[in-house]
Amino acid sequence: MASHPGTLAEALTAITADYLAQCEAEQRFDWRYYMVKYPAMHENGSSTYYDSEHLAMGYSLCMLKAGGRALNGYYRDPYLQAITRELDEPDVVEDKPFSGPAEQPRRLLLARSGAGVRCVAQGFELSPPSTNAHTEAFATACAELGADADLLVAVPQDLVGDRPIDTADRIQLGAELVRRLVDAGL
Repeated sequence: MASHPGTLAEALTAITADYLAQCEAEQRFDWRYYMVKYPAMHENGSSTYYDSEHLAMGYSLCMLKAGGRALNGYYRDPYLQAITRELDEPDVVEDKPFSGPAEQPRRLLLARSGAGVRCVAQGFELSPPSTNAHTEAFATACAELGADADLLVAVPQDLVGDRPIDTADRIQLGAELVRRLVDAGL
């Protein structure tokens, strides 16, 4: 920090910009990148997270309310929240907090159809609409999005050590995924 000219705020802004530029140049997007890049991932002063899949931070997080220390109330999925904030029309999804066990799947539900998007380590897991009226549109959209038999739309990743690291920005991919599902009538 001492080597940066100007104010503390200017130094922090420069360090942040350098970090993001390095990650983008290397195409290495781990949880740290997303926390720095997207303010929604620490919205309302939250700084307490729980990873329901690993003992270390990853792509399946619960974000507790600011000051929260226990997962016994309402919480957010910071990845889904960041995707919602990236949408031009955020009312196309149900933006609600979650409750219950962290291991319980958290889905961003589309307002029109009830189809869902869940952030998992490998990418995004889709869930079918809540009514049969959208079944055909959902099947067509899944095929166009390249979803596999388990309804997974993979995020490109490389293995670094023993951990998968995204090589494309999953928040931007997730927002585009939601837009395409909405455009498909879901």
